[in-house]
Amino acid sequence: MSHTQLEGNRISFEVGESNLSQDQRSALASIAETIQAIDQIATVLDMTPRIQIQGFTSPDGGREINQALSLQRAKAVLHELADISVRAISLQAVGMGPFPHEQSLSPTGTGVSHGRQVGFRVAVAPDRVPESYQ
Repeated sequence: MSHTQLEGNRISFEVGESNLSQDQRSALASIAETIQAIDQIATVLDMTPRIQIQGFTSPDGGREINQALSLQRAKAVLHELADISVRAISLQAVGMGPFPHEQSLSPTGTGVSHGRQVGFRVAVAPDRVPESYQ
């Protein structure tokens, strides 16, 4: 199980929406399994995974509206993952505003219209700093 498998996932949204559909909830159940596997592997290695849930919008609309909507989307995913029993301490919701490209690609190669999506970034760090670095 690798972080690239998680980072390749996208949850797409309708224009101006931050509510999750039933299809999105089903996709998040699979994503939750991937997150839990990453967490288990990291625990064995005495590491802590930190997963950033990044919300994006299309470039349409004002900067403030897009920033707020992108954060609402990220938080909707965070709350759903927390409801599925993913450790919330390792998750962080971040609103990124408009996606930097007109279209992004999902893992299947199909376009996600105008960046209305949530993506994932994974960082893994040691649980404690080795004595040699103190």
